[in-house]
Amino acid sequence: MGRFRFTCAILFALGLLSTSAAADIDVLAVPGAVDFVIIRGEITKGDGDRFVEVIQNREKVTVYLQSPGGLIREARQIGAESRTRNYATLV
Repeated sequence: MGRFRFTCAILFALGLLSTSAAADIDVLAVPGAVDFVIIRGEITKGDGDRFVEVIQNREKVTVYLQSPGGLIREARQIGAESRTRNYATLV
């Protein structure tokens, strides 16, 4: 039950963050647990490559997406990498 409460607290905190005009890609590293990669804002050119850079050397990841959409090619790259690495996702 402790993990559930922790996850709920993280999701609540993420919901309080504001969105921006361009995608921000940040990492919330939780020692001994799953890292959160947070993508906020519109997906623009280069975001797919930035995502790949951020996730290098990360095994257990949940990708949290808070976005109105954006460039399909970039979004597909993010989605393909997430699927290939078997990452959990939250939208």
